[in-house]
Amino acid sequence: MKKEVKEVCQEILAEIGDGDKYSKLQNYAELFEGAEGIISKLAWLVGPLLDAERDYRVRVQSYRKDGESVAGATAKAQCDDVYVNYKKIQYVYDLAEEQIKLIKRFSSKLEQEWNRTK
Repeated sequence: MKKEVKEVCQEILAEIGDGDKYSKLQNYAELFEGAEGIISKLAWLVGPLLDAERDYRVRVQSYRKDGESVAGATAKAQCDDVYVNYKKIQYVYDLAEEQIKLIKRFSSKLEQEWNRTK
């Protein structure tokens, strides 16, 4: 995995790891900033994610050309670093999407709290 892709994935995971702050947050700006950071990093990660998926599929096809069955080619390709990198990026992307959903839930609770204290 390229160094810059790994760094972005680590930044996203760090932001997700700090997710408990959204349950204690009292400021809409901080909530927006956290979500904005995750979303902008996800936007950047789309390219490397698609590249990694393409590399995995090319690897499967190369095994198919060597005479492997579909199942055999897939199994062999899943043992390669190409597949591992693809899945790592995919899992980070999926986790970040779930974090965004969670942030949306907390944002409505913050709004209710803000309205209550007006």
